[in-house]
Amino acid sequence: GDVYKRQREEGGFTSDVSSVSTTNNTLSQKIESLRSSIGEKHTPPAISQLKLAAFGTCISFLTLSVVSFVLSLYVYRSLDTSLDYAIDARDRKASIGNVAGFTRLIFLLTCGEGFVCLAENEITEEKYGIKYLFGDEVLGYKEWVLRNLGEYAAILKQSQVTLADAKNAIGLENTETVNPSDILIHQNPVSSNSPATTTMDATEAVDALVIHSLQIKANYEKHGNDGWLEVADNSVEFVLTNGLNNVLSRLENSLDAILDNSRRIASKHRTTLLIFLLAANGVLIAVVGVILPLVVKIRKNKQDLLAMFIEIPIKKAKAQLEKCQGYCKMLHEEADVEGQVVSEDGKDDKKDEELLLDEEKSQLAEDLGKKRKRYKPYSAGIAALIVESVAVIAVLEFLFVYMFFRAMWLKNSVSHLMNEVGIIVNRMTANELYYWIELELIATNGKGNVMNNRVEGYIVEYNNKIHSDQEYFLQVHSENSPYNSDEYKLLFDNIIYADVCQIIFEGSQSTTIEECHNYMNGVLKKGLNSANVAFWGDLKEMGEDFVNSSPRDFDLQNRMLLDQRMIQNHWLLYRYFTRAYNTLQQGLRDSVLDLFTFEKSLLTALFSVYIVMILAIYIGFVNVFVESTKDSLWVTKSLLGIIPSDIIIQVTKIKHFLISTYKSAMYGFKED
Repeated sequence: GDVYKRQREEGGFTSDVSSVSTTNNTLSQKIESLRSSIGEKHTPPAISQLKLAAFGTCISFLTLSVVSFVLSLYVYRSLDTSLDYAIDARDRKASIGNVAGFTRLIFLLTCGEGFVCLAENEITEEKYGIKYLFGDEVLGYKEWVLRNLGEYAAILKQSQVTLADAKNAIGLENTETVNPSDILIHQNPVSSNSPATTTMDATEAVDALVIHSLQIKANYEKHGNDGWLEVADNSVEFVLTNGLNNVLSRLENSLDAILDNSRRIASKHRTTLLIFLLAANGVLIAVVGVILPLVVKIRKNKQDLLAMFIEIPIKKAKAQLEKCQGYCKMLHEEADVEGQVVSEDGKDDKKDEELLLDEEKSQLAEDLGKKRKRYKPYSAGIAALIVESVAVIAVLEFLFVYMFFRAMWLKNSVSHLMNEVGIIVNRMTANELYYWIELELIATNGKGNVMNNRVEGYIVEYNNKIHSDQEYFLQVHSENSPYNSDEYKLLFDNIIYADVCQIIFEGSQSTTIEECHNYMNGVLKKGLNSANVAFWGDLKEMGEDFVNSSPRDFDLQNRMLLDQRMIQNHWLLYRYFTRAYNTLQQGLRDSVLDLFTFEKSLLTALFSVYIVMILAIYIGFVNVFVESTKDSLWVTKSLLGIIPSDIIIQVTKIKHFLISTYKSAMYGFKED
């Protein structure tokens, strides 16, 4: 400005370069260039690199966090859906057994000549204490059987439609187990050249069962006992031959495959989040490798520049101070002081100021002498920088570390909970199948097949298996206590060990609960576990009685079919066990979904906080740290503008420093 030019003209700064050597003249020009650029906006290269590294870090962590968050939500949704598919697999398996079982009952109700007969007129409410209900409608036994056949055929169809899309819906890998493509089907040849067997996939086999079962129902309703079997004979044979054998045996493990797929999803999710955690660590290592050296370099350059100034001799510093004081005095004297009277107090103040200046001169000399001893060659605040870096790293890492460890917890939780889900949904199906095996044993006189095994031998193995499965079921629930909700644990205890009727008929009329309490001598008041044991005991006892009887003729078969244990246990199974297990299943499902919902909500909240923290760190780093570093560096370099050229030239260390750093310094002062 004008003041600066006037000062040069009046000799305020000793910068007469005509009397120095060419080198000194060149250096003076360089210093003048630096001075002229001090007031300009500039961004040194190191600062630009720092900004770029900070921006790259922010984008990298935002990308990693968003992708991992979306993947986590997808995993939770897949696990939610897997629960529904597990229930569909149970429904399909149970419906196959029920379609075959109710078809067998309709066949027995026909009471054709030369066939075992289940006399409908013998099945009365007075004899067995059963009022056959379908919903709220009271039906006769035959009508009740027909309604159930149609109902289970519809459930079978719908469950297969859902399971056919399992691969797309939940990423099912083991599709051949859930929907096999090579189910061997036995059929009546329509001609001598027609094969007795054919191969169908799961959808075709299920559709065939559904069609044949609905034809049986329609033909029986149309023709009654007289003539229906002649029309629907092929359908009956198809269902009874294939339902409980090849079709059921090939689809038996579909539930386990879906549950295993859920465990695989959770395990794969853990692996994926581990990769994201390692990727985040890799980004941090790369960023620290770039940013930390830049910050250290900037701070070190600043201190190196400051260190140059203590090389100025104290005498030169004193002389420059006197010149500055003289220059300030001159400015005051030139000021317009017309009409202003200096009071005595003002004179005293002036004397005080002069004394203060003398003290400052003395103190300056003393400070400059001590500064060399106090100065540390390199003290870039490395310890504080490390602490700051660790704090930033901890913030950037916490979401990925949290998600990884929660994924490990989720894997363990899913493994335990899906195991219990599988056992519960299998309990009801196992009871139903046990009853149909018992019916098949009596109806075929032990000659029929179930699961492609002779029924007489298979039922013994099945009885042993169902008892061991129940013990395992109770053990699994006990082990899952840390993962289950308090509501579900209370529900489980009340259903398994306490009065089942109060739970499954909660809110119903008191007469309904009373009927439940009185059924089969109050077996349900002792809990579902005791009722199961009684149910299995009756079926086992009946099976042993039948197998050990002699002769095993039609009369024995007819009597056994009408045995009170046979009729009452079927109603126990249909009316009470179904409600109890469905209530238990729904309670566990709600518990699992509540757990997933809580995890999703917590993850969403943490993710939101994390995004805000990343943006805050980035904005704070760029707008505060980077800009303050930039300004600090600018101020430090600005000190060159207040040191006269002749003093700089006389100090060898400063002169060499400026010569060696001139190009980079000038480049740093360029405008962005």
